[in-house]
This record gives sequence, structure tokens and C-alpha cells, in this order.
Amino acid sequence: MRAYRAVREAVNVPGYSRNAEMLGLLRQVGTRGRTRSFVAGWRLRRLNGIARQASIRPSSQGPFALSAGQGDMLLAWNLTTGECTQQVNVTASEVAVPVGAKQPLLLDPRLKLMGRRSRVATVSFTPDGRLALAAEGMPEAFFGSTGHACDLRLAELATGHCLQEFKGHNGRVHSLAVSADGHLGLSASADKTVRVWNLATGECIRTLKDHKEHVNSAAFSPDGRFALSGGGGLTSVGGIYEGCHDSALRLWDVATGKCLRILKGHTDKVTCVRISPDSRLALSASVNTIGIGRNFSIPRFGAHMEVLPPSADNTVRLWDLTTGQCLRVLEGHDSGACCASFLMGSRWALSGGHDNAVKLWDLASGCCVRVFEGHASTVRSVATSPDAKWFLSTASGGEVLLWEMVWDYEFPDPADWDRGARVYLEIFLTLHCPYGSDGISRVGKPTWNDEDFKGLIKDLQHRGYGWLRPEGVRRKLEEITANWTGPPPLPGAQL
Repeated sequence: MRAYRAVREAVNVPGYSRNAEMLGLLRQVGTRGRTRSFVAGWRLRRLNGIARQASIRPSSQGPFALSAGQGDMLLAWNLTTGECTQQVNVTASEVAVPVGAKQPLLLDPRLKLMGRRSRVATVSFTPDGRLALAAEGMPEAFFGSTGHACDLRLAELATGHCLQEFKGHNGRVHSLAVSADGHLGLSASADKTVRVWNLATGECIRTLKDHKEHVNSAAFSPDGRFALSGGGGLTSVGGIYEGCHDSALRLWDVATGKCLRILKGHTDKVTCVRISPDSRLALSASVNTIGIGRNFSIPRFGAHMEVLPPSADNTVRLWDLTTGQCLRVLEGHDSGACCASFLMGSRWALSGGHDNAVKLWDLASGCCVRVFEGHASTVRSVATSPDAKWFLSTASGGEVLLWEMVWDYEFPDPADWDRGARVYLEIFLTLHCPYGSDGISRVGKPTWNDEDFKGLIKDLQHRGYGWLRPEGVRRKLEEITANWTGPPPLPGAQL
């Protein structure tokens, strides 16, 4: 494409490689093609504040980041300036200025989000960035053990008000997720269960049981019909702490609660699971459980334990969800991988770990193409913008870094349709089907409007199908809608 070549040449002029205007034009033209290769990336800024998790969301004021901060604080940043624009102290009686507001808002002290001596341990945000689903932390709970009831709460970020409470877990909640339509919540717990919640009513719709140890992470598929979970950790056998005994991932049918697949390959604790935007692939990260020998002491708890040596893993794995097979083992985080995330479609991924670094992977080759260094402690989470322009990384010390990436693009000849895009249309239509009486199954015909369609086109651009003509996509979407008999099943699964 002539326009792309002209902008590319301009960016290559000395002094313009990081010019915001030139890079903006490059990305704008790139939405008409698909990503070919990674060009460059750098640390853009450190965000002012301390956080454990982060997420990037759009807003009328521009892109912003949300995170769980220190104690019981939720934070929001303007990514353009790096300034913290909102602080919601979920146990105090006052909050700072929210995004877009001009005056502080009062938070009713009776609506404490976490309360007691608790803190926000993990958080997930609704896709529109308005609400936060948070779980309390229990610092007194040894290794996040069971026997400690853990409450979840849904908070409105603009006011800090608690909208809903969720009770049922009997152990620390390690991970939370919210479905793409903001209707369902997912929680993974030390009580060995994964729970599916109706966020509007607070009802636990499903309890997914099959794990033998702590469940450390869980994720929804893009259409919310499936969930993936992984766990493991120290196990006490006769007073001797051994390594992980259940490092298998489990794929669930959310509507029925049935385990569809058990994915085996990891040999130690699974810290993170993610499902690709097309629902066909998954990523998982693993670390060694603590203990590198026998006679392990923990002075803080006055404990002296015997710990058996762990089985080393420290890998990120790529899985085919339709077959359950491990496609690639990504090695590079020698001290353990703590988090992973897909970028754009299903070709690129980020991971972070105990080596204080974030790694960019080309999943087609299995090669690490870039290492981003800058943290002084373990990288606990990574979050990306839909167009892979930015990603955020948070470290165990609370540091939040914003990174910028530049990509090279290729431009297939414009076309009305490509069958590879069908899965994204099916996900789109599933999300626009009404829920059944059980509040979890999708029933009936999908309905959508012009605004919904514009959102689909933008999503296709992020997935590498910007070269498809919108009118051709619309005709195909109308055809699939007319012949719709329900969401397609997972290939090979006995539902």
C-alpha cells in the first residue's frame, strides 16, 4: 500500500522513530491490513501509584488503565499523561476525583467494599470499565488455605458504591474474570472450586468441581460459553510439604458445569490461564512451588517444615482447545512464569515472571522476539490494549510500567470475505443472543444494530481482518444470522 510505505519511510527518518503523530498514522493505515512482524518496543512511562493488577479500557476521555492498588484501593490512570485520575478507597468515606468528574464524590462508609482488616487481593473489571469485581485478601491465611470464607463484591468505580455481594467460597480467591458482555463473573479459589456468578443478582449459577488442589486462575472464552482453569500448589502429606499434584488445566462448559477437557503437560503450579480471541487456543504459565530442599523454615509463621524438592517447570504453554494437545512449550523464564496474555489475534503473546522481565513471543515459531526489562521485582500481571499499541506490566513491588510497541503490517488485496473471520462473527452473534431462563444459556435468534456492527468491524481490524470490505462482512453476518440455530459446539467435545 502506497500510503503505508510513505508513512513507514517517514518513521524511519532519524528522530522520528518515536514520533507520536507518525506512529499514530502508521497504526491507522495498519488497521487496513494485518500484523506481519514486531518492529520495536520501549518503556513509555511509569504510572504514578502502586498496584498489583492492571487492565486497559477505552473511555470518552481516551484510553485509561484500571488496577487494584495498595490495601483496599482501586486506581485509574490516563495513559496519555500517566496521571492517576481516580482513587477509590473502598473502606474510606471519601474518594478522589473520578475519570471525567470535576468534584470529589462521597462514598457511604456503610458500603465498605472489603471491610474488616481485608484488602483487595484480586480484581477484574467489566469491559466498559464502569464496574470492578473484587475479592478480599486474607493476610492471616497461610498459603491461602481453605477454611476462611472469602467474599466478593461488585463496585461502581465512579462512586465507589458496593452494588452486589457474592458469598460461597470457603477459601481465598486467587483469580477473577468478567464475561465480555459484563453479565457473568468467574472466581477461582483455594477451596478447589471455580464459581460462576450472575453479577446482577449475586447468585452463584454454577460451581465447577474437579480440581484436587487450589485453583489459581480462571478465564472465560470470548463468548462466555466456556471457562478454562488451572491450579496446584504445596500439598501436605503426613506433615511433609510436597510439590504440586494437580497441574492439569480444565476446560468447562459454563452452562452445564461439565468438564470438557483435561489438559496435561505442566509439572508444577499453574499461575495463569488465558483463552485466545478466537476461542481455539489457550495459554498457561507455571512456576515452581516453594521449597528447593528439605527442612524449610518460615520464621513469620513460626513454622519449620519438611519440603520435598519441586519438579521444575517454569514454562508458558500453548494449547489447542479443540484437541487438548500442547502445541508449544515456551521456555525462557528460568525462575518461573507468573502471567501470560494474547496480543491481538492468536499469533503473539506476552509473559512475565520471576526474572523481572516481560517476554514477547511469536507463537507461530515459538521464538521469543523481545525481552522488556525495567522492573526490579517479579512481574505479576500483563495487560494489553486491543490494538497492541500499549501494554501494562505490574510487579510484586507494586510498580506499574506502560510500554509502547510498533508493528509492521502487510496488506492482502481487499476482499468481501475470508472464512477465517467466521469464528469472530459467531462469537459476535452469540453475545447478541438473549439469555435463557437459567441466566446462563444462550437461546433464540441474535439481534444487532448498526452500532454493534461498527464494533464488530473494529474488532476484526484488531484481529487482522481490516482488509475485508465492511459491506461484504455485513452480507455474511446477515446470512449467518438468518440461518442461526444456536452457538456452534466446541469441536470434538461431547456436550
